Amino acid sequence: METVLWIFLGLIIGIVVGFVVSAMLGMGKVSDLYAELYVKDNEITDLRSVRGALKDEIHRLDKKLNGKKTYN
Repeated sequence: METVLWIFLGLIIGIVVGFVVSAMLGMGKVSDLYAELYVKDNEITDLRSVRGALKDEIHRLDKKLNGKKTYN
């Protein structure tokens, strides 16, 4: 009977330690993912601002070309 209790206690301690170690290892990966997400979000914001600037430039050039008379 005493052996069964020691085995049961060992299982409980092993499960708890395994859960804690797993959580600690997972936290590093989660923080890496958040850092990568932050970088990607900044990149998306930069690309959107570049897209807006390019659209404005296209509209400016279109106005400039449409203002001139073309002769065929």
